[in-house]
Amino acid sequence: MPPHMLIERCAGMLELSSALAGQLPTANYGDPTPTMFDFQPAQRFFADGRPYVPHTASKSLVHHIVQHGDKTCRLLLASDGIHEIGFAIDGTGEYNFFGEPEPDTPMYRVISKIRLAASDLTAWLRIPLEDDGLWRVVQTHRGLRTMLQYLKYQTIGLIQHTRQLVDLVER
Repeated sequence: MPPHMLIERCAGMLELSSALAGQLPTANYGDPTPTMFDFQPAQRFFADGRPYVPHTASKSLVHHIVQHGDKTCRLLLASDGIHEIGFAIDGTGEYNFFGEPEPDTPMYRVISKIRLAASDLTAWLRIPLEDDGLWRVVQTHRGLRTMLQYLKYQTIGLIQHTRQLVDLVER
């Protein structure tokens, strides 16, 4: 899939996710996320040693969707070869948490961040994208990948998480 289609798909998933997140009842923020029941134990941890398992409950899923949006925007910005990605793409350091709001952030602010990321991605569709920057090879937490492959990974993640959010809202 060409980069502009991936960007368009990401923006669409973010727009849908923002609408769905607004439909989640506050009382259900702690409900388990569908498909996460058999999730592996945490392999990453907060600085204080607490396990980090993203998107295990409905509110944390929405927070994780924000993270995908922010990472996708930073990836596109960095594809120009001038800007920095802004987080360690290899899975170390702040990678796990980059762009993810604090757990007690009110949902309306989380939804605003999702909408802003969707808007930023849509803006990318209005300018010519330099595809060659997306062919740059970077070390990711999944090994060496091109930035385009990482964009595909972010897109697939957003699609899956939006599907999980649909399941939560339809319950």
